[in-house]
Amino acid sequence: MSPATRELAERLIAHEAALDLSLRGESSDTCRVCEKLRRSLEKHLGPGAYSSLATLALGLAKREAPILEAVQITESGSIKGLTGEAVNANSILIAQFIELMKTFIGETVTLWLVDDIWPGLPTTNASGPKSQ
Repeated sequence: MSPATRELAERLIAHEAALDLSLRGESSDTCRVCEKLRRSLEKHLGPGAYSSLATLALGLAKREAPILEAVQITESGSIKGLTGEAVNANSILIAQFIELMKTFIGETVTLWLVDDIWPGLPTTNASGPKSQ
């Protein structure tokens, strides 16, 4: 995965953490990022889009971070078993998800969706939705 994608994933998690300090916790921050991505993808691409990408992303993330081995994507698309103990692993999961989005729907559309979910959050790609 690219350093820019990893940085974006970390920025999304940090942004969610800053929104509501009462819910603060790496796993809940990561789950909120995933939930927002799920709602957007299901709205724009249909109900199976998120679950398919999340399952693939989790498989890739588990190879890179074995601490995620107990994590599962449920039938409803929620994440089960994610803990705050694996801070770096949680961002790997989000980064893998974003990389898969870029692969399947393109970088421009991916960054547009991220901007739609998190308006005002800078992306690392100058050709992304902010400059169009």
